[in-house]
Amino acid sequence: MKVKIVYLALLAMAASSFAASGFAAEGRAVEAAAKNSGEAVGPRKVVLSEGWQIQQSGKAGVNGRSVGGEVLSTPKANVEGWYAAHVPSTVMGALTVDNGMYEDLFYGTNYKAADRTPFDESWWYRTSFDLAGVEGKHVSLNFDGISYRANIWLNGKLVASKDEVFGVFCRHSFDITDLLQKHNTLAVEVFRAQKGEPNNGFVDWNPRPLDEGMGIFRPVWLGITGDVELKNTRVQSMLNTGTLREAFLNISTEVANLTENNIEGELVGKIEGIEFSLPVTLSPGEKREVRITSDDVKGLHLRNPRVWWCTGLGEPEMYDLDIRFVVGGKVSGRFRRVRRCLLGSAT
Repeated sequence: MKVKIVYLALLAMAASSFAASGFAAEGRAVEAAAKNSGEAVGPRKVVLSEGWQIQQSGKAGVNGRSVGGEVLSTPKANVEGWYAAHVPSTVMGALTVDNGMYEDLFYGTNYKAADRTPFDESWWYRTSFDLAGVEGKHVSLNFDGISYRANIWLNGKLVASKDEVFGVFCRHSFDITDLLQKHNTLAVEVFRAQKGEPNNGFVDWNPRPLDEGMGIFRPVWLGITGDVELKNTRVQSMLNTGTLREAFLNISTEVANLTENNIEGELVGKIEGIEFSLPVTLSPGEKREVRITSDDVKGLHLRNPRVWWCTGLGEPEMYDLDIRFVVGGKVSGRFRRVRRCLLGSAT
């Protein structure tokens, strides 16, 4: 007897970033890599992927004397002899892929004999970027994955320390609006995980990475928004598994007032031909989740929905959501795209 099993899944691709994970709406919807030229990918994101350099902290200095982030995050830092890198990349990834070091590492017993001591101390990642056209906007600096701890410096100022920036799969976001200059220098000191800290896992028959996976192994990007920011937008779907002829959608998003003033606006969205809006009032600095259900918007009760099917069983149908926060007729915050599906399979 064949039993058909239909279940729901939420897939999110928001105008954010990208590569190493099935990213949810916030960071991952835009991932075409804009170089560090200040050119935004879409209306609200600049990916910092190119032009990075790395160096062992004990060698990051002048005349054998190491210097800290207050110097390395400024143009006056001496970076002669630093290694070229791209982000995302672990330290070992940059040394091997970008610089051709550790040749024949997997030949014979070379890996066992390789020197791990350079990774006993911290390493620096450094890049610079120009950012134009952000007057009157709010800018955030976002890290989608750092292993394992980091001190983050921008233009000579400490943005966050390793006491708050730690955890392999944690995302970190910082308001850097007041720290921005015409020309900006970012320096990130990374520390590998220590014994007892929950690091990336490896199967027990593989040797541990020489650097324990330390580095900025997921994208770094700048978020540009108006006075209201939208984050963590997601869609929950409930499919009638008996008939496959109807589905109910619930939409939620975090809305944050980045100003010291009250803000009145509308949360406006569109899923194909379905349009909706909801008035929202935010007090100064308020951040909260706003939910819109099929009880609020009749159009979120879908009739004869297109169901996503696995290969060989049907078409992998998807729906796109565009959601914005509008104040006085102007878009203040936006997710250009949140993709969700109704997922079906049969056995």
